[in-house]
Amino acid sequence: MKKLVLVSVAAFGSARFALPAVASAGMWSMDPAGAAFNFTGNGAIKWTTKNHTFECTATQGAGSYNAGSTTEGTIELTLTGCKNELGSNCTTPGKALGEITTTTMTVKNVYLEPETMTPGITIKGAEGGEPKEHFATFNCSIIKWVVTGTILGQMEEPTKFCNVESAKLPFTFESIEAGVQKWQQVTTEGAKEDLTSTIGGTTETISLDATGFMGRAEKLKPTCPATE
Repeated sequence: MKKLVLVSVAAFGSARFALPAVASAGMWSMDPAGAAFNFTGNGAIKWTTKNHTFECTATQGAGSYNAGSTTEGTIELTLTGCKNELGSNCTTPGKALGEITTTTMTVKNVYLEPETMTPGITIKGAEGGEPKEHFATFNCSIIKWVVTGTILGQMEEPTKFCNVESAKLPFTFESIEAGVQKWQQVTTEGAKEDLTSTIGGTTETISLDATGFMGRAEKLKPTCPATE
């Protein structure tokens, strides 16, 4: 099973004067409130539609929880070594060959099922502009790709990491078939969320396979009631 790595939400430096925050229903919390973080991929990642694929060899990123919040913030990612199935570089305009940069996206702590044994995160493309929920734009050779929408990832081994201080926290983003993500709903309710790619004028859903870690030099603590 292929996985994508969103890794190392490192550097959760606590925000000065941040007030303590309480997770709302359906969310788990990450201490300290208002923390900044790094995000580093753990190996290659793969993006797939029904008709196309591209892979990137590494992922780096940074973001922060909103001031006073332990559940929601923003994140930006940079993917490098990106090539499509034909071996063409996939590049955001103005960046080095094979480098894709995302917009400033919203990251939120959620539960993926109604019970609290499946903590995860959502990453939603930038809102307030066009296209809506803009995730990234890049060219593979002469073909323009525009990716929009939201993707959901699952915390690995929650019984090991929940309610325990740790230097890094692992997450998995996983597809069940080309263009179809395993997790598409928060607590399996409401509208389904996914990523959509417009490729040279043709629109298809796009899925991601990867694994990774949230972390920082100082330890962080996810608070969620998962138990064995």
